[in-house]
Amino acid sequence: MVNSHPYEDKLWRLIEWLKLMRLLGASKVVLYDGQMHANMTRVVKDYLASSPGFLELRPMSLGRGEPHARPHFHHYAMLADGFNRILNEMIPYNDCFYRNMYKYDYVGVFDIDEVIMPLGNHTTWPELVKLARVVPDYESRTSADCTEWVSFFFRNVYYPRYPERPKVYRNLSSSFYMLQHVERVREHCNRGAAAKCLHDTRFAVGLHNHFTFFHTEESACAGKSVPIEFAQMQHYREPDTKSLLIDPIVDASIWRFQPQLQARVEERFRRLGFLPTDQKLAETLEKRRKRDEQQLKEALGNLIRLKKTLIRPNRFKSLTYISASAGI
Repeated sequence: MVNSHPYEDKLWRLIEWLKLMRLLGASKVVLYDGQMHANMTRVVKDYLASSPGFLELRPMSLGRGEPHARPHFHHYAMLADGFNRILNEMIPYNDCFYRNMYKYDYVGVFDIDEVIMPLGNHTTWPELVKLARVVPDYESRTSADCTEWVSFFFRNVYYPRYPERPKVYRNLSSSFYMLQHVERVREHCNRGAAAKCLHDTRFAVGLHNHFTFFHTEESACAGKSVPIEFAQMQHYREPDTKSLLIDPIVDASIWRFQPQLQARVEERFRRLGFLPTDQKLAETLEKRRKRDEQQLKEALGNLIRLKKTLIRPNRFKSLTYISASAGI
């Protein structure tokens, strides 16, 4: 994954995504530092210290003649030319692949808003790979005689924000982005549109963001598209075609991971000081109780004094009335 968010703090999403990768069975995550927000850097440094075998951070430089400049240049250079960004991102994708092709059976290229989600009774990627080998190829693009495939494709489906709609899971804080966003567009994208893959390192030769560029064609067939009954690529962003936003449906497949995911994310939040410890929370609640109690006492005292003022007789008016009567 190429991380290039120098001005947007996505630490909550990064932690939730990394924890979900663990639960899905990823052995290792490699990040390429395209310049991160300071809080995200803090998260990554904590992972490097506590889980060095799971997370690796590698530097990134632009490879098409751009100068190796001070921070922020990369971000603006990538924004200025979309095609240039795509070409530059091919470098870390394949650098990661070549560094790990003899260490792992499968590799994937993802952003932190993308998750290949197993469906049904399967909850991990190792289980999903075994299943993918035996299920039919969606649209039957590869030969029925194939026994090996360079990649397994998973069709894309968008999970937009829908900020105007009420929360589906009211008992979770908004810091849980994926657990909160369980409304998606109704239709999946077609086979080749924004799909993501798990690539077999025995056969892949070069990777693109969404598919394999080259593979050993004598040894394996092209990629197989896994039917959406078994898995889908959940993409947590707005679709380019806005008409897809109409008529969303609830698809809470991720809630199968909710207890473990929530506990692990909150533990990391506390570890980093983004959430209070149980002791600090208890102290804060006690201070709040005492403050509320004091405010209630003051309010009751003011009310009692006001009541006494309202019912006190007006002696001046009474004397005036008596004097007038005496004169008559």
